[in-house]
Amino acid sequence: ELVAQQEALAASEEHVAVLAKTLADTQAELKRLQEGQQEAHSTDEQLAAMAKVLADTQSELVAQQEALAASEEHVAVLAKTLADTQAELKRLQEGQQEAHSTDEQLAAMAKVLADTQSELVAQQE
Repeated sequence: ELVAQQEALAASEEHVAVLAKTLADTQAELKRLQEGQQEAHSTDEQLAAMAKVLADTQSELVAQQEALAASEEHVAVLAKTLADTQAELKRLQEGQQEAHSTDEQLAAMAKVLADTQSELVAQQE
């Protein structure tokens, strides 16, 4: 009877040891899962922060693109104004050359007229 009880006690101790090992393994797994859950929560927070940064960056990019478009429009207006100014300047320069040419023609005609008058006076004398 005593031997049977000792065998049962030994079997019980082995069972308790197996249960203790299983409990320790389960606690280690639970701890690993909790840490993983905390990491997942932390990762979720990091992803949310990165999503906010991405949204802010996209908003800034849109604002910069709008500013660039406005700047390009301004450059186009300036280029048109410059082209118009250059065309007007060319027209004025051509007009000035024509006026200079007209002045030369008038001077030549005045000389011819003066020469003709001198010739006429000489013939009348």
